[in-house]
Amino acid sequence: MGRGLKECVAKVRFSLATGHAAFADTRRSSPNRLWSRRARIDRGAGLIGLAALVLAPASFAGESLQDAITGGKISADVRYRFEHVDQDGFAARANANTVRVRLGYETGEFYGFAIGAEAQATTAFGSKRFNDTVNGKTQFPVVADPNNREFNQYYIVNTSLPETAIKVGRQRVIFDNHRFVGTVGFRQNEQTFEGARLTTGIIPDVTATYMYVTLVNRIFGENSRVGDFASNSHFVNVAYTGLSFGKLTAYGYLHDFDEAPALSSKTFGLRFAGKQAINDQWTVLYTAEAAWQTDHANNPNSSSFGYYLLEPGISYDTISAKVGYEVLSGDGTRAFQTPTATLHAFQGWADKFLSTPGSGIEDLYLRFDYTAKGLAWFDGTKFTAVYHWFDAEESSANLGRELNLQVARKFYKRFSVALKYARYDADTFATDTEKVWFMVAFKY
Repeated sequence: MGRGLKECVAKVRFSLATGHAAFADTRRSSPNRLWSRRARIDRGAGLIGLAALVLAPASFAGESLQDAITGGKISADVRYRFEHVDQDGFAARANANTVRVRLGYETGEFYGFAIGAEAQATTAFGSKRFNDTVNGKTQFPVVADPNNREFNQYYIVNTSLPETAIKVGRQRVIFDNHRFVGTVGFRQNEQTFEGARLTTGIIPDVTATYMYVTLVNRIFGENSRVGDFASNSHFVNVAYTGLSFGKLTAYGYLHDFDEAPALSSKTFGLRFAGKQAINDQWTVLYTAEAAWQTDHANNPNSSSFGYYLLEPGISYDTISAKVGYEVLSGDGTRAFQTPTATLHAFQGWADKFLSTPGSGIEDLYLRFDYTAKGLAWFDGTKFTAVYHWFDAEESSANLGRELNLQVARKFYKRFSVALKYARYDADTFATDTEKVWFMVAFKY
């Protein structure tokens, strides 16, 4: 072994050992609290070190390794958002100006391996009249976009097996429509997952994914007591696309959380979604889904709850309309929960039902989408309107109503702007709330 290779291996071993020791010390000293930032940074360094160890022997192979390193993909993402919240029960209204910046790089492949990393920073500016969940400004309504600086992603990916990818590290994970596993991409701090994921399409028309999750990096940031969930979770998602009229998906999500044992659960379900053209302009849309959830792992409660969704619709040219009925059951005390979902996308943009009420919820909604065509400057602008009727599943009590409106437009492929509005009118749950967002984004 050459001197250069020996030095590389020694540095890698030190990095891995440091990360492991820091992680172990953190868990011993505070087994029920969050992992420290230092421990997670060291673990990230250890992960990158492992990649170096895998690729180190090839560092003497000539220019091909250099080409892989220098011939990768740069990614950049900048988003400014103004959020206004007027909520009953607060004397003051919240106004938040935040900017989120991401910069990432993924190398080219070398013997089937690639390494990627993405840094992220979220910063508030201006008057900062809002509760970001960690700044202590509880006199204002919540805008869950705290200042935060971290590695949003760091991973190793291997694609050397036929029709298969193995990805290890901190990464984005989205299954289906985000209902059970998603990135919460609307918030400035994205939700990511640490672990190992295997995705294969070796069987024709079948895409199968398994992921073991060791940590869920939630949207509340490094300084929050609930910013991360230590995890011993397993995700399985198998999709069949061999049908001409839709996709059938079977899934199982086994959540096991140290910090939130009451959210540890087993969820198994089936989803079918598709569309069928009637002629050149009219298309029938349809989605149906059902799932069952029980307690799992260290959950102190014994529970069993159901979930189902029916969403028929129709589209004509650039106009579409859907009627949906989504139910998460409850027993009056506890209910079906989806702790790793992109919750903002469901049951209203006012975010009143991020945790399912103990009585469960029935959400009947109408949605209309229209993309302008041939309207001069408005050409390509998308208009969305959604109206929700919320009722308790266990008692049928009225939980409120909500109106959602949005106008969004993309420019020159990389720029976008959006104006968004939500109004929740309370009945027997929560309080009247009105929210307005204005967003400008650049993505490369």
